[in-house]
Amino acid sequence: MTCQFIDACRDRFGVVPICRVLSQHGVKIAPRTYWARRSRPPSARALRDAVLTGILAGIYEPDERGRRKPECLYGSLKMHAHLRRQGIKVARCTVERLMRANGWRGVTRARKARTTVPDPAHHRAPDLVNRDFTATAPGQLVVADFTCVPLHGGGFGYTAFCIDAHAGLIVGWECSLSKETAFVQKAISQAAALRDRQGHPPGGRAIHHSDAGSQYTSVRFAETLMLAGLAASIGSAGDAYDNALAETTIGLYKTECTRDGSPFRTGPITTLAALEQITSTWVHWYNHHRLMHRLGRKPPAEAEAEYYQRAKTSQGPCGLTWDPRGGLPAARRASRIKDPGPPPAQATALRPMSSRTPLPSHHTPARAKCSRKNPGVHETRDAPRRLLGLWGVARLAVGFRHERLRTGQRLRDGQHLPARRRGQIGAEPTRPDERLEQDAGRRAA
Repeated sequence: MTCQFIDACRDRFGVVPICRVLSQHGVKIAPRTYWARRSRPPSARALRDAVLTGILAGIYEPDERGRRKPECLYGSLKMHAHLRRQGIKVARCTVERLMRANGWRGVTRARKARTTVPDPAHHRAPDLVNRDFTATAPGQLVVADFTCVPLHGGGFGYTAFCIDAHAGLIVGWECSLSKETAFVQKAISQAAALRDRQGHPPGGRAIHHSDAGSQYTSVRFAETLMLAGLAASIGSAGDAYDNALAETTIGLYKTECTRDGSPFRTGPITTLAALEQITSTWVHWYNHHRLMHRLGRKPPAEAEAEYYQRAKTSQGPCGLTWDPRGGLPAARRASRIKDPGPPPAQATALRPMSSRTPLPSHHTPARAKCSRKNPGVHETRDAPRRLLGLWGVARLAVGFRHERLRTGQRLRDGQHLPARRRGQIGAEPTRPDERLEQDAGRRAA
């Protein structure tokens, strides 16, 4: 800091007078200290700051075409997470310091006017969410809303969104120049078609939540929800908190996509095609690249993919998801149905013995339990008893063979004979006269 001040004023006053005046005011610095600092090579921190500044400048500064990357919308926290995901190891305080030094900052939201005019006499669906936007799995809760976008030259365009509450994924959207019911119907139809293509259609308990706008309370929209397999839920009129998740996503859309200076805009929004183009680009970036704090700074599509991968690995051999609290599937535990266990063919295949003989009629296979570490290994309740039986049979066979070997050795050594005849085992056969002489000698003895 002191050397920078001397650099700025030395052409006018000189280095020595400046150092003298600074020393008189308590900032002691010698002229040779200044010149040594000037001749010293840059430090490792300065070199690293220069590299990081170049990387951040490529994000926050416009390129030769005047365009900026979508990541220029990030503040210091998300920029730090973005650099870490790119493999750049940097501290959060370093990112904050470099952004502050260069005047870079993320985008902030602006205030908006209220556009909803409620009709308290109109009948609408009940509020099934009650401001609880928690969803344990994708497809359980879908929130919807639409917003207006000012067009260059006058008029408005309208964009409707359908957002899955589990990870915040935008599963359907539609742009229009009129805010009739048909254009919000197309958004929910796109969401249902997307889930069908993914192989995860909406279940019987899926909820569609929206505000009390006339488009979402109409009879035609109720028919669309019924055909898509969704239950209608509507919050209170004129209260943004009852549809806070959709309002948050729309706020991000207007802040990051449609406002002036957005990296997604190539110019003024004059037509419906221009509005659809920037909306499509932003939705793709939002679903697959935008980092979300509530997801651990991951994109929504990545969070959903991780959920389905965990659900796939936690399924048993028959496609049932086993509950870690009790081992039984949640549906079976709720209905209090006793698990009959694997079928006889599967129980025979689980036997550890090489023979595949059918099990006795009095034997009932125990319930299979899928291990988390090795989902392909199946354990049964009688497996320890069966293994102990096999171990006893093996020990009996080994002992019997060992006894046979010992008996053979005793027969070869002659240990089954009296002691006086053990030495004759294995000797050459004697002649009859020699045998008589041996018998006579024994009788004399």
